[in-house]
Amino acid sequence: MDRSWIQLPTRGRREYINGVKQFMNFAIAHMKPGSDLIPCPCMDCNNFRKYSPDQVEDHLYANGMAKDYTKWTDHGENDDDFELEDDILESENEEDVDDVVEMLNDFQAHDDRESQEHVPIMEENKFRRLMRDAEQELYPGCRKFSKLSFTVKLLHLKIIFVVATSSFQRCLS
Repeated sequence: MDRSWIQLPTRGRREYINGVKQFMNFAIAHMKPGSDLIPCPCMDCNNFRKYSPDQVEDHLYANGMAKDYTKWTDHGENDDDFELEDDILESENEEDVDDVVEMLNDFQAHDDRESQEHVPIMEENKFRRLMRDAEQELYPGCRKFSKLSFTVKLLHLKIIFVVATSSFQRCLS
């Protein structure tokens, strides 16, 4: 089933509306017996809150679907065959490193426009460290990840796979 609609920036497009309808049909068909509520995968609720299907549909139109919810395990999709899907791994391209640097530059530009009389030294040092990490290769010759983008990707995977902090720290050590 095509899920590219989840990534669309405009929720009023026909593809998005059809995608929401497909999702809702799937979710309703896989509702737990005796339950009238389903997890809401909108960007605000992120499957942590449950609502009626009509309310979930409203949330998806108003807030958008959580961009990383492409395997609908909270709505009955079998996760036995859940693998690191190609779309997650394919999104890890060389542009990601540039995106992190661009994001930090945007943040700095926004921060500069705000009328702040003085920025605490510690905050400025944190920002400079982030910029340095965003520009530093993960290892010599690595063009795919910067030190910062790799850290962000690891934390993203930790969240996607609901890995406990203690388990995650043990894997890293």
